[in-house]
Amino acid sequence: MRISLRGAAQVLLPPEDGLPYVRRAADMRLRPGSVTVENGVIAALDDDPGADLVIDAGGGAIVPGLVDCHTHLPFAGWRAGEYEQKVTGVPYEEISRRGGGIASSALALAAEADVDALDIYVESVAFRNEELERLGAIARREGVPLRAHVEQFNANRSVPVALTAGARSVDHLACLHPDDLAPLAAAECAAVLLPGAEFLGAENTAPGRALADAGAICVLGTDCNPGTSPVASLPLVIGLAVRRYGWTAREALTACTLNAAWVLGLHADRGSIEVGKRADLVVLDGPIERVPYRFGHNPVRSMIAGGEFIG
Repeated sequence: MRISLRGAAQVLLPPEDGLPYVRRAADMRLRPGSVTVENGVIAALDDDPGADLVIDAGGGAIVPGLVDCHTHLPFAGWRAGEYEQKVTGVPYEEISRRGGGIASSALALAAEADVDALDIYVESVAFRNEELERLGAIARREGVPLRAHVEQFNANRSVPVALTAGARSVDHLACLHPDDLAPLAAAECAAVLLPGAEFLGAENTAPGRALADAGAICVLGTDCNPGTSPVASLPLVIGLAVRRYGWTAREALTACTLNAAWVLGLHADRGSIEVGKRADLVVLDGPIERVPYRFGHNPVRSMIAGGEFIG
């Protein structure tokens, strides 16, 4: 089946084809146009008058399918009681020491699962930099990426350790030490920011603007989990990122499309609108700038997933 997404006011395109990620999202291109899909992939950046299905994108934008690279599903149970403790003044560290926190979900995530990356959480209630260093060696030995959840509540100076260990990403960074910003921005290691967790947990705000200005590989995720960020909406996270970090809509969308796909090792066939890539596309009901502006609004008019029309 050939599908034509026709007449968009904006199509979000990378600066050039074949990029694994984009450090400066201002280089992303926005232009009017159409996209044609056939056999599950993007066939042309143009209209097909003879398409089997035509989707009217007039007045809206066509963007890549959104990619959430930092979630904690399955939940294995909600933790609403912890949220009440948190908002009434009990610190996360204390909740964790009482048997709550991520450990309670992990103990409930005990079934075997395939492993395509190694994650470690370095914090006062979790692992230390020594364990991060050890896990880096294991990741290298096993040939899988290392991802480090660091600097969420304290400046533990975990980022230099993660960079030395060859981490694919460092996530959270609400307490990133100023001296670690420039080395992170220069590295091929993504800075995954989680403004939903920052907002709901009344955490510090990660230096998103400074990271973007320094040329870091900036990424957004929901951190969807039952304890600290029960948020599943990337458009909502985009709105938070624009407001809290001073990002543009273009920067925020790049952070949860191509850059997020790179973190997961999926950038070769998704995350951007390029001929030959898997056809994961979203038609928005307005220009991309309206996504953060209409905070909490669902901006999706229709979707294509793997070349299939979803609605």
